Amino acid sequence: MVSPAAKRLEAADADRAQVHRARILTRVTDGRRAAAARTMSRMPVDIREARPEEHPAAGMVTQRAWLEFERPDDPSWRVYFERLGDVAGRAERALVLVAVERGQVVGTATVELETTLEPGAMLEPGVARFRMLAVDPERRGRGIGRALVEACLERARAAGKTAATLHTADEMAAATALYRSLGFERDPGADLEVAPGVVLRAYRLALAGTRPAGS
Repeated sequence: MVSPAAKRLEAADADRAQVHRARILTRVTDGRRAAAARTMSRMPVDIREARPEEHPAAGMVTQRAWLEFERPDDPSWRVYFERLGDVAGRAERALVLVAVERGQVVGTATVELETTLEPGAMLEPGVARFRMLAVDPERRGRGIGRALVEACLERARAAGKTAATLHTADEMAAATALYRSLGFERDPGADLEVAPGVVLRAYRLALAGTRPAGS
């Protein structure tokens, strides 16, 4: 007959064994995830103008990326969220770039070169404006956002623009850090209040090395 003390020891041993197996499984799983991340980081990402058949996917990526900034009680946010998904609509008025990996859209950005997305609004002469930068949340941390912004800058220079502008929000800390690292500086006079208490911070970058349009 097994004594109560022996049973307690056996139970403790079983618990320790279970914890040990769980730790091993966690290490294996983490290792597999790390290996997958390393493999993905080596995959080439193509940055180019969005094709019409890619518009729906680019819209979904944009909405997924912006969902974390949702303002549930703000009706204007719901309207804007629908606009984020309408890539076909903004491609009629601006340049839409996509980041494509193995045939899948994983990021996107919009560049206003001649007209704005809002009918009746005007761009400053010689200025390009960047809008709606988005990277699929599962693909962040791999430089895709930087590559998209650098592609936007190149397109602006090629169009003969002498400055680039954009707006971002305080909660978009990663995007703000990216813009600052590329040389964008605050332009407080161009800040926009899009809803009560919601202010979009303006940034501006002078474009060195701009090529005259058509050259």
